[in-house]
Amino acid sequence: MSGVRRLLIETGAVQLLHLDLTKGTLPLPGCLPKMDDGNLKYQLARCFDAALSQFIASEGSEADTAENRGRLAARLVVLSKLGETDEHQLASNAALYLRAFAGAMRIASSAKRTQAEADLTSHIALGPDAIDAMVEALHRCLDELPQGGVSSTARDVLQKAILEAAGHGERNADKLQAFALEKLRTRS
Repeated sequence: MSGVRRLLIETGAVQLLHLDLTKGTLPLPGCLPKMDDGNLKYQLARCFDAALSQFIASEGSEADTAENRGRLAARLVVLSKLGETDEHQLASNAALYLRAFAGAMRIASSAKRTQAEADLTSHIALGPDAIDAMVEALHRCLDELPQGGVSSTARDVLQKAILEAAGHGERNADKLQAFALEKLRTRS
């Protein structure tokens, strides 16, 4: 069925219904309001403007994309077809949906970056010279820190920084040490 856009509405894992957005009707005739009311178009336009304003106010102007506008319009149509007629509720619910979608996209993007970083470090092949430089750099870092001992968190920061720099090709123990100590100083 090319050219037919379908929207699946789900609650948890329970599939409620399919809407065919290209025809303007639901597969359950008579159960929900129809889209033929001329005033409804104006109502949806006002809701779209209000919801978009709310969304941009919370997410910033860079979130004003064609994709987000399309998602917002589709969500308003769905909410309207499900029987919501209050403009304030339509706009608020649609803006909330779009903010949740944007948050989910940020989480997914963050997970992809984390996976990419893990893939980078998992494929690093270090020779004996690199390992010697890394061990020397770590020992120098630990010698430079206070004698009272180094916390496991600080040791992790140093080790990860040294591994990161070595993974990018650095083999000089002095530079590895300086990089690791700087990472330790600037950590949040």
